[in-house]
Amino acid sequence: MIHLNCDIGEGLGNESLLIPFLSSCSIACGGHAGDATSIDEVLRLTVGHDLTVGAHPSFPDRENFGRAAMQLSIPALQETLREQLGLMHERSGRLHVKIEHVKAHGALYIALSKDSEMAQSFVAVAREIFPEAKIYAPFQSVLASVALENECEVVYEAFADRNYNDDLSLVSRESKSALVKDPGKILKHLISLYHDSVVTTVTGKELTLCASTFCVHGDNPNVLSILKNIRRHPKLNAV
Repeated sequence: MIHLNCDIGEGLGNESLLIPFLSSCSIACGGHAGDATSIDEVLRLTVGHDLTVGAHPSFPDRENFGRAAMQLSIPALQETLREQLGLMHERSGRLHVKIEHVKAHGALYIALSKDSEMAQSFVAVAREIFPEAKIYAPFQSVLASVALENECEVVYEAFADRNYNDDLSLVSRESKSALVKDPGKILKHLISLYHDSVVTTVTGKELTLCASTFCVHGDNPNVLSILKNIRRHPKLNAV
């Protein structure tokens, strides 16, 4: 059965609709969205559902929803990560919800995929706050390599509703082709990724992309219908 994840707690209020279809979720913890109140609300919603829960830190950039690159010093990056993950640690501890993974958001996710020094800092803080947590990372990324070197378990992630460039990077959010909204196109994309580890890029190239979890964005306007279509498709949910 396909493993689906979604980034939630980002102020959209659709969590109760999405959670029943998810295998895991990543909760915003104060960088691009979220605060103690929203974290508590979403953590409570996860209780009783068969899904794992993760922390979703980002650049501290609410104005751009964490999707614009920021030039932070390494100490400043570590400080904001400690604040965000520390908040998640505190709230999840109060509600007795285990944090299973850490997944960066937006522009930070992209930066960590390429920048070794930033990736080292990210992994160090993640291990400091959540020593047993897995790291969600792109296939063949710097982040994945750094996490493995530091004996962290890596979960390779691909995006169900994003288009890819020929270097396996995500198409920029500034492009109209960045986000895929058509549920049919997403199903075709996912079936290829899930069964063959193959992604078709925006130029039509077929490249290897291995992943064991697949993300649908909570702010995709068609997210609920996308998740429903995926869950009822026999090629994606045969046990």
